[in-house]
Amino acid sequence: LMPNIRLMQSVGHFLFNYYSEGKRFPHKIYCVVTPLLILAQYSLMGVNLMMESDDVDDLTANTITMLFFVHPVVKVIYFPIRSKMFYKTLAIWNNPNSHPLFAESNARYHSLAITKMRRLLFCVAAATVFSVISWTGITFMDESVKRIIDPETNETTITPIPRLMIRTFYPWNAMSGAGHVFSLFYQFYYLAIVMAISNSLDVLFCSWLLFACEQLQHLKAIMKPLMELSATLDTVVPNSGEL
Repeated sequence: LMPNIRLMQSVGHFLFNYYSEGKRFPHKIYCVVTPLLILAQYSLMGVNLMMESDDVDDLTANTITMLFFVHPVVKVIYFPIRSKMFYKTLAIWNNPNSHPLFAESNARYHSLAITKMRRLLFCVAAATVFSVISWTGITFMDESVKRIIDPETNETTITPIPRLMIRTFYPWNAMSGAGHVFSLFYQFYYLAIVMAISNSLDVLFCSWLLFACEQLQHLKAIMKPLMELSATLDTVVPNSGEL
């Protein structure tokens, strides 16, 4: 789980227990700044939603976008609230308790769980990077305009809008120049961070599920010879359970 824990720390999750004392304070500052930047961008998207609420198509598209991005906002707030539960579960993972007779079997299934977790993390990380790059690339493949239909004359007016990944409001000029470059980098950072926040926490839950499944396989493996021994005793000594 450590690669995923490091990834969660790098994207701004409030995960402080796996740092040395010298790195905790800078990481706390980073974890405070990151949610503020995320909430600022999300709030600006909400302002844009209200400004474009007159058009049904724009209202629908902006609402779907807002609902999509509420996922990482909830997760970045939920994790510090339930951090004690997460630390307790991570402690169970890091300190498995197994009988010496079954240590070899436990180590084998523990290794299988680690292999599956790292494979899962690699696949999800690759999919996240591909999604962010694709979302950014699509932005430059079509004209950046907004079509407004006059309900009285039924005429269509084409208005240029900033060429950005997400429709949002900014208090500065995001159409061109330094304002557009800053907005573009800000949204790219926002996309990368929020998708990594969501997916890294999902990977953590899935990793625990994989660990639990491998522990069940381990339990099945150590119980099988005991069940066979019990069946043998019942055959040799009938009604041995009453002895």
